[in-house]
Amino acid sequence: MLMQYTHFRKGGPAPLTADGPPLGSGAKRPWIWGWCSPACAGAGGGDGVTINTLLTGSIATDRIVSFAGSMAKAEAYAAETVPAGRLGRPEEMAAAAAFLCSDRAAYITGTALAVDGGSLLAV
Repeated sequence: MLMQYTHFRKGGPAPLTADGPPLGSGAKRPWIWGWCSPACAGAGGGDGVTINTLLTGSIATDRIVSFAGSMAKAEAYAAETVPAGRLGRPEEMAAAAAFLCSDRAAYITGTALAVDGGSLLAV
C-alpha cells in the first residue's frame, strides 16, 4: 500500500490519504495510529512540528445517538461497558486536543492519547 502524508497545502491542512479517499472512521484508524503518528512526527519533529493522535471513545455526540437510537440508550450502554461508567463529553475531547496543541505539550510527539474512559485498557 502506498502511504503518503502532507503537512500543509496552500489554503490549509491537506487530508491524509492512503491510496485513495481522505481518511475517516473505521478501517483506516489502525493505520493512523500505527504508522502515521510516529512517521509524520519523525519527519517534522526537528522543525517544532508535533503530530499526535487522539483515540476517541464513546463521546456524547449526535453520531452516538444515531447508533444507539437515543442519548438515554447510549448512556445506559456506556454505564455497562465503559470502565469510567459513562459517555465522554465533547469538551473533554476538546480539552485533550487543546492540550496537545499547547506549549505544555511541545515535547509530546508521535503518540496516541486515548480519551476513552478506559475502554482501550479493557480490550
